[in-house]
Order: sequence, then C-alpha cells, then structure tokens
Amino acid sequence: MDTLWGAGQFGDLCCLYGGVKWHTLARGTREQTVDEVKKLIDDAAAGGGLIIGVSHPLEDVKRENVEAMFETARSYGKK
Repeated sequence: MDTLWGAGQFGDLCCLYGGVKWHTLARGTREQTVDEVKKLIDDAAAGGGLIIGVSHPLEDVKRENVEAMFETARSYGKK
C-alpha cells in the first residue's frame, strides 16, 4: 500500500505499521534506508499515525541498515 494514500484514507481511524521495504534493508545502502524512513515519516506520521517497521522477518538484512532505520525513526521522527 502506498503510505501517503493510506495515511490520507485511514490516518484518522488507525495507526499504520511497516512501510520499510525488506529489499532496502537487505540490498540497499545506509543512505537509501535513511531516505526511505524519512519519506515514510513525512508521508504518514502526522498525528502519531505511524509505527516504523518492516513486513518481513529481519533475516539476511544488513545490520547497518536496520540500525539506520531505528536511528532515523528516533531522531527524524521527533521533528
């Protein structure tokens, strides 16, 4: 689901979970992970309606990308 669309449709009714692509965590760079998390926050976090996560198990992913996901969610998400 497109997070911007989902936030617009359901943002007042529920909290969205996920959004970070497994492929980004497994094959992407740290910078791509940071950019993806920031876009998710910009698109869907207004009013506290987003829990950053990934829909697949964290198997075979780059540790540096998982750390970047959490660090970015903590720091950028507080703005």
